[in-house]
This record gives sequence, structure tokens and C-alpha cells, in this order.
Amino acid sequence: MKCNLLALAFGVSISAAQAAETILGVYILSRHGDRTDKSHPPTKLTNLGYSQILASGEYFRNRYVAPLAPQKVFGVASDEVVNSQIHVSTTDDAVLLNSAQAFLQGLYPAVGALSTEILRNGSVVSGVNGGYQLIPIHTMNNGANKEDATWLQGTSGCDAAIKSSKAFSDSKEFKALKKESKEFYQSLEEVWGSTFTSEQSDFTNAYAIYDVVNYALIHNQTIPSPELLTDEAFLQLRTLADKQQWNLAFNASEPVRAIAGATFAADVLSHLESIVSSKGSKPKVGIQFNAYGTFLSFFGLAQLPAADADFYGLPDYGSSMAFELFTNEPVGSFPDAKDINVRFLFHNGSTANGGDLTAYPLFGREETELSWEIFAKEMRAFSVTTTEQWCHTCGNKGGVCATASNDSHPLAHTTHHGLSAPVAGAVGALVTLVVVLIVQGLIISIAKLAIIKKKDIKGKKPESLSSAEPEPVKDEVFDSSPRQWLL
Repeated sequence: MKCNLLALAFGVSISAAQAAETILGVYILSRHGDRTDKSHPPTKLTNLGYSQILASGEYFRNRYVAPLAPQKVFGVASDEVVNSQIHVSTTDDAVLLNSAQAFLQGLYPAVGALSTEILRNGSVVSGVNGGYQLIPIHTMNNGANKEDATWLQGTSGCDAAIKSSKAFSDSKEFKALKKESKEFYQSLEEVWGSTFTSEQSDFTNAYAIYDVVNYALIHNQTIPSPELLTDEAFLQLRTLADKQQWNLAFNASEPVRAIAGATFAADVLSHLESIVSSKGSKPKVGIQFNAYGTFLSFFGLAQLPAADADFYGLPDYGSSMAFELFTNEPVGSFPDAKDINVRFLFHNGSTANGGDLTAYPLFGREETELSWEIFAKEMRAFSVTTTEQWCHTCGNKGGVCATASNDSHPLAHTTHHGLSAPVAGAVGALVTLVVVLIVQGLIISIAKLAIIKKKDIKGKKPESLSSAEPEPVKDEVFDSSPRQWLL
């Protein structure tokens, strides 16, 4: 997405007028932080990326959790986490898991003396690492090492979605873009050297090429033939990657292509519904970490480009969206559903770079605040919520779908990037709970990190693509087969 996203016409800044309202719950989706490029796996979260997400966690703490937070979630613990009040989830991927860990460090930092315990014998036991707080992260094994994958639609396991995305490669639009941009890519081949062959340097690998160059602009000291990579050339690389990934993630006439967004919508709806139906006794804060494909497909399904054309573009590292459940009525007890509203907010890029969440209208509407009834109705219209529905939508017959029926279990609340129990091939829709503990040494080292300010790569000439010539990418990794496209 472009950096000016927050300033456009439909963006509604958070204002003091919201002071009278009460936030009853929130669901947050965040993209991971800065990482190494996918062309040289295994992909890893960088120190910059960890710092970006740590800062995002601190931002959301100051907004929803801290004692004096302006939009403090009603009844949520401020200092010592109450694990029954928070639900954190992601896929079994190192980049996403590490991002979730960083976020939680910022959301609920170490509590110091509050973690001290006095035993029966009078011994005093202090919390590890200054009272570092351990928060469960719910994961699924499907989609493992997602950030290493060059074809994330493949991890969805949805046959119809894969077929739909594949159709883009056979379209006239794709072929025209490939032909029109071939000369442009060839003019920049010296920049990425042997990372991509001449045959691979075209629109088929638009995102992969952009990903490599973007990483180099942030991290490397020298770039081969830097005079070729002008500001305009880099912007064109980004624009082509945006166009490619949008078309792979969403198509208005084939909504199944956006299966990731459909199951994510079910996650959001399930979480918020549980808060409403339980009168606030269910987890008040839901957090999910996922890849950009989930963002793009949801943007399309929720008609967000109608509010801002920048929603056609890739979200930057650390981008986040939030769904706030709130009421304008006095809160003595949990309000009735008729008195509850929902607001959608988005911030492009990590809040480490400044800025605030901005409200945008969903579903092609003009208003940014919707009644709970209307929001739930609109979300249900495209959500995929049960195993039976997923199997029917995707046209899958094997695995769990072989026994799915109208009485199928609902898709697990901890499904991500459109990943569900049938996607994983697991029996039922049960999710494996993994309590992710951060090694003490890692925490100590992270504590020493200063937040690294990401350079503004637009308007500055890059210096180097790599300090050492990278190994060539094998042909089978970046061939013209649609299964290799990044999503």
C-alpha cells in the first residue's frame, strides 16, 4: 500500500469524540515485521522486524490495555495478563510466531515486582527476566513455514481457490501485462543478478522480484548497477507486484479465490459473537498474525477499495487492522446487542513509524460505525464458517471432506489465512494449542535492541543488492506455473 493511505478522503482519524464510548472487545489482525526475502529460504524475521512488531504491541497496549488507555477494553487486565481474556493465534511459521511473541512483549511487558511470590517457607521467588509474562499462542500445523512458500494459495488446500487463482495466468490481462512489462524487467536484470535468470525476469515473478529488491534496499550496503534502480523503477516494481497479488487473492466474479478472507471473516465474527453472547465473559481481545494474502482477500470481500483505492495494494510489514466492538450507552453491566456497534480500523505499516489507526467504511457503505446486527449480517454473507461449507465451497472430496455433512463442526476459531481443519487434513476442526515460551537468552538480547528506524526507500537511490553474489534460484522455484506465484 502507498504511504499516504491514512490521509485519503474516507479515512476518519480517531478523535476525542470517542471518549464517551466504551470498547467491549477487539479483534486484531497483524502482518509480520520485516523479514529476509523468500528467494533465499529459510525466511527469518529480522531485528528490524522484531522491533517493528514490538512497537506495534506497545501501541495497542497504550490504546486498549494500559490503565489510562483512551479506548481501554472494558474489564481487561492492564498489567498482569489474565490469559482467559486474550486469544492469540497464528500458523506454525517461524516468522509469524516470532512476530506474535514480539507483539505480546509490547502488549503485556514484564511486570517486575508484581511477579514476586512468597513461598510458605518464607522464600521469595522473583519472576524470570523481570517478570516476563508468558501468553499462550494457539497454532495449527497446516501452513507450516508459510513465509518460505512462494505459492501461499497452495497452503489453503482449497481446490476451487487454487483453480481460480490459476486461471489468472491464462487470462488476457495476465498475458498482456507479462508482454508489456518484459522489457522493463530485462532492463533491471543486472540489479538482481543470478537470483533470477533472464527467462524468470518477468511479470510471472513480479512479487518475488520486488521482495528481493525491497529487502536489499533496506539491509544491503551495495547494489549492483544502482543507477538502473531509480525511484521510478522501484515504484514500478511495487506497482506490478501489487497488481499481480491482488488478482491472485481476489476476483469479484469468483469469490472462492478469496477463501483466506472468507475464513478470516469467520474468525472475526466468531470472536465478536462470543463476546456479545457471553455478555463479555469470553476473551475480550483477539489477535491473529498472518501473511498479506489474508489482508488482500478480505479487502476485496469487504469492498474496502470502494473507500480507498490504496486497498488494492500490498500492506506493508507490520500493518494491522482492528475490529472494535463498542457501545455509546452507559456501562453498568454488559449492554444488549441492539446497543452495540462495530468499527473497522486500519494502519498501513508498523506503528513504529508513527501514525494512528484510521477508520474506514466496510461493505461499500459510507458510515464507519455499524450496528452489531448489520455488521454481523454483512460478514456472514461471505464468511465460510463450517467444515461442510468449506468443503462445498472448495469442491474438495477427500480427507475430512469425505465425511463432512451439514452437521459438521464449525471451523476452528484459530483458523488463519483461510486455513482450516479441512485444509490441514486433520480430523475434525480441533486446533492444537501450543504454548510458545521465549527462551530467556532471546528475551535478554531482544531487550537490548533499539528500535531501528526503517529508511524511506522512496526518493533515495539504493546502494547494493547484496554484499555477496546470491546463489542462483533453481528453475523449478520460479517457473511460469501458477502454483509458484506468491500470494
